[in-house]
Amino acid sequence: MGKIVKIKRDNASAFGTAKGHTLDARRFDAMIGGAEKIWGLASIARSLGVSESTVRRWAADPDVPIYKPRGVGTYFALRSELCVWLRGKG
Repeated sequence: MGKIVKIKRDNASAFGTAKGHTLDARRFDAMIGGAEKIWGLASIARSLGVSESTVRRWAADPDVPIYKPRGVGTYFALRSELCVWLRGKG
């Protein structure tokens, strides 16, 4: 397996790991694999390893690439944009 990265508590909110969980190679591969567009809070949360409430909170921040178009009740995100955003937060 790949290198395990321990996320510092001060950076934890950027990775949704408020409890200091690790972002290991398996979790990262799971996040970047699959379809480019991720539909729904549950799917986005599962991809990032965070709760749905965290995804909802992040989506309110215009710097986070999680979207909820007006008039549409479903959130979505692009996997490639999430990867770029996560790399910039580390």
